[in-house]
Amino acid sequence: MRTIHEVFTPGQAAREWTFVERAEETNRILVHALRTPGKHVAVFGPSRTGKTTLVFNKLRQLYEREIWTVCDPSMSFTDALIEAFNELAPFYTKTATRGSKAVSGLHADVLGISAELGSESTAGLVEERVLPPKLTAAFLARMLGEAGSCWILDDFHKLQARHRQALADVLRVFRQAANDYPAVKIICIGAVHTASELIPMRDDDLRGLIAEIRVPPMIPRELDEIMQKGEQMLNVVIGDRLRQIISYLANGQPGVCHQLCLNLCFAVDMEQTLPETYTFTDEDFREAVREWLTTSLDRLRADYDRACRASPNAKLHHQRLAVHALARFPHSGATHGDLLAVIREEHPTYRSTRLRDSLKQLESENRGYTLVCDGATGRYAFTAPMLHAYARQLTVNEAVGIDDLQRLALTVLEIVD
Repeated sequence: MRTIHEVFTPGQAAREWTFVERAEETNRILVHALRTPGKHVAVFGPSRTGKTTLVFNKLRQLYEREIWTVCDPSMSFTDALIEAFNELAPFYTKTATRGSKAVSGLHADVLGISAELGSESTAGLVEERVLPPKLTAAFLARMLGEAGSCWILDDFHKLQARHRQALADVLRVFRQAANDYPAVKIICIGAVHTASELIPMRDDDLRGLIAEIRVPPMIPRELDEIMQKGEQMLNVVIGDRLRQIISYLANGQPGVCHQLCLNLCFAVDMEQTLPETYTFTDEDFREAVREWLTTSLDRLRADYDRACRASPNAKLHHQRLAVHALARFPHSGATHGDLLAVIREEHPTYRSTRLRDSLKQLESENRGYTLVCDGATGRYAFTAPMLHAYARQLTVNEAVGIDDLQRLALTVLEIVD
């Protein structure tokens, strides 16, 4: 028996009972890199595609323990080093009396560094923390090695570039430490499109130290497997149709898939594995989507505003015209000609070249990758299904608020069906 929060985990890494293995090539490259002494790992890809879950579960298969540092924009690399030390210090405090000579030898240094860090915390605010002299990258590598741990820097992309560049010198030190501690390595995880965005490298010799592993959005089969595992664990039936809809709405993001499934459970007030099988209904799903929208509305507004903001001195909001025209079509999208015909209903002289330029901009990072074009069919579609529904609602209402969520949920089903 499992609780719903053990099975569907939108806010944390999926556990083994709902973990889905990724593409064979991705798994193989990651496992080989983790097993190779001196090889560090950069795991990158779009946001919320399961990077942390993949690393978490693979490490559990290969390591006895690991040290996680979750980065944020206010941190420096020095802060990250101190956090890693603080995570490791209790291991030495507990094991010094019965550990190896090396562990016992480190114990005094660990206590001394801990005392220095403790006194620093009472000395008032400083602009940037200073490392105690003994807390070097080499010392941290030794601590990790003796503890049989690796160091994971999650959300590493959130550090400022100058702090991320500091990692280069640390990688050189860890490369030397691997001669004595083969398992020691650093794993950086970040929501960026290339490994070089995650770890800025000024020296080519460092690139050979890093395995660059891109984690793409999940494919429908992988998302479906999450839901099928959840069905088995909780004794519920989501069903083929609702699983297909959830897979579409998740848009390759396992976190969204987990959240919608969890909301289904909330809709029927279930808390754990049921004694008798229950089949979710369309009404349950509408309630699940409505609750999801309640917590996502501000983000939808921000995504829409980013896509549709007007260029300076523009007489027409060209991107908004394109977005609203596309919103009238089903999720399969529309061609340039289809969209031009819709826009010319209100603007008969609207130029084809102007629309083409707007569509190109809407495919760019600057506009949040709002649209994608299928090269084979020439059809444009929204990359985020919920933004599609939100834009469709705005074609008939000046604004979408909390009172409109039920109608927006129905619009989602209308677009998918």
